Amino acid sequence: YDFYRTLEIVWFGRTVVTGFDAYVDGDGVMALDPPLHVFETGPAISQGENMALWAEAPLMPAVLAGERARWEAIDGTAAYLRFPSGGGSDGLRATFDPDSGRIREMTGERYRGQDEKRSWRIRYSQWRPVAGLENPVTIPHRAVVQWADQAQPYGDFLVDGVVYNVDVSEMLPVPA
Repeated sequence: YDFYRTLEIVWFGRTVVTGFDAYVDGDGVMALDPPLHVFETGPAISQGENMALWAEAPLMPAVLAGERARWEAIDGTAAYLRFPSGGGSDGLRATFDPDSGRIREMTGERYRGQDEKRSWRIRYSQWRPVAGLENPVTIPHRAVVQWADQAQPYGDFLVDGVVYNVDVSEMLPVPA
């Protein structure tokens, strides 16, 4: 339902920015430390962080369990994922690899900062098993994120490791 993610932007082996983003109890936050000095909240940020939570479901397969996620078939290799958002609902279009059945890409309309919604996508590849779990899962090692109106991706992420069921309560913002 919620997430908190620490961020570290590295340029040629040197950390240039740290921060966090989160979606907790329906509220999104994007915070980047100096030199960027970013701290954003509000409905647009909440929508974007909520969409990120659902788009990153291949990394956290339990997100797709239960009644919150609803799938609507489009054809043999695509479906809409519907999920709760801000008192209503939102959705992502997922395309699947016809051979493996794994999610290849998710696209949706997402706020970029406080701006208007724009077409956004995340592409998954290089799937690998996660070791050390009672019930093993396979997750994407690579995720490429891009706005449709930009020529290049703004993020190309390699997942070096994942740890599940970690107590992060001390990291979550305290409600005002």
